[in-house]
Amino acid sequence: MSRTVRCSSRLANGKPLYAREAIKRGLVDKIGHADEIFKFIKDQELLEVTKAPAYRESKIRSNRKAIRALDSIEEEYYSTGRYGHDRPDAGSTKRESSRPREPKI
Repeated sequence: MSRTVRCSSRLANGKPLYAREAIKRGLVDKIGHADEIFKFIKDQELLEVTKAPAYRESKIRSNRKAIRALDSIEEEYYSTGRYGHDRPDAGSTKRESSRPREPKI
């Protein structure tokens, strides 16, 4: 599912654009040409951010959360709001329901 954004770019003509296209057009409007865009990215070292340890650790954590959520969906162990509150949220490792148990008499 793609997101669209409103861009004030003169190239957009007021129509919604996909986010990636809006960014490209915005950069082209600001800088002027694709070759200049690549030079700008290289000069600002924008791609070097991905080599930083903090970025990698954050990415690993995000990937682990996504894998846990997908695993819980695969096991049909997630909440969608349609079943009430008896299922834990996606990513939960609990096998119990989220409702408190009634005391045994």
